[in-house]
Amino acid sequence: MSTVRPPGRQLPFTVRIIGDGPAALATAIGLLQGGVAVRCRPPRRPATASALPPRADSLSPGGHALLARLGVAGAFAADGHLPCHAHACDWGPGGLRHLDFISHPQGSAWQVDRGRFDGRLRERALALGLQWEPPDGTEAAPPVQAIVDASGRSSHFARRQGARRLRGDRQLAWLASAPAAHAPGDGMSLVEATADGWWYSAPAPCGRWSLACFTDADLRPPPAQGHAGWLQRLAAAPRTLDRLIAHGVDARHLALQPARLLAADSSRLDRFCGSGWLAVGDAAMGFDPLSAHGLTVALQSGLHAAQALIALRDGDAQALPAYAARLADAFDAYQRQRLALYRDETRHACHRYWQRRRHGGYDGTTSSSD
Repeated sequence: MSTVRPPGRQLPFTVRIIGDGPAALATAIGLLQGGVAVRCRPPRRPATASALPPRADSLSPGGHALLARLGVAGAFAADGHLPCHAHACDWGPGGLRHLDFISHPQGSAWQVDRGRFDGRLRERALALGLQWEPPDGTEAAPPVQAIVDASGRSSHFARRQGARRLRGDRQLAWLASAPAAHAPGDGMSLVEATADGWWYSAPAPCGRWSLACFTDADLRPPPAQGHAGWLQRLAAAPRTLDRLIAHGVDARHLALQPARLLAADSSRLDRFCGSGWLAVGDAAMGFDPLSAHGLTVALQSGLHAAQALIALRDGDAQALPAYAARLADAFDAYQRQRLALYRDETRHACHRYWQRRRHGGYDGTTSSSD
């Protein structure tokens, strides 16, 4: 690969990306399209990761333009992701409401097969010249001029540089998946508020159904109860349970298969960049999944990071501070939206989960690990 040299300089400009998710790959593609050499180091994964069920995420209508910029729109259309034409929400004093995407100027939302989606981004990056490094860093690698932390909420590299993770809550997500006996009749996603949190359900590619419960760490079912505790909670979400039954999803399959328990809090780094590095995607800031823009935000932040690093290569000393200011503004806007959404749910206002979310700002906590 030929390297791009800034005017008046004879040194190559190479970026190392730590991570291999959508934010990392979007950053890599944006950099490679701009003539920057990129080396990617995937994170270490536990041996149990391969046993986890297939993962499906939602891509909002705004994601279509990003796919085109990344050069994967055609492949995405051919990969069998499920269109989501509406979003149902049992939230707030009015009960069940619907958001219709059919007339949206940017098209429908999608339920995305993450394995296939990430694979397409990886193929695109490799075709542009991405080079992989071993996850343990055992092989000697050439020096780089900038590092991108795309390690997810662990913010592994940024924390080693002294950055702190600020957390606004202690929300967790219990994620499960099971085969569905019947094809989805409506293609909608559903959010349903309950006393201790909320549930998300949606049809997923490959004839499966995705289910998630969001609650605070201290409000989760006792660990000794295992899956049974979460399934007992499901009885408090009648609309979600009825949809599963209507589509032939047997709750026993949810109990028999592996599930994920992940951090799903609102959090951000106290600084998004430093000398020769920046954080991107969840490594920079984590959004509550209620925002429904996680995958779209990951792609957008990756492209913004690529633009900042290209500007840095070309001699713009303010490129990284400007990138950090953009992320700070985006997080502030998200916080205001999140506060309004949670205040809209008044039926469970007396319960602790909802009381905690009726104020703005952070709970004052930081963490060194997620």
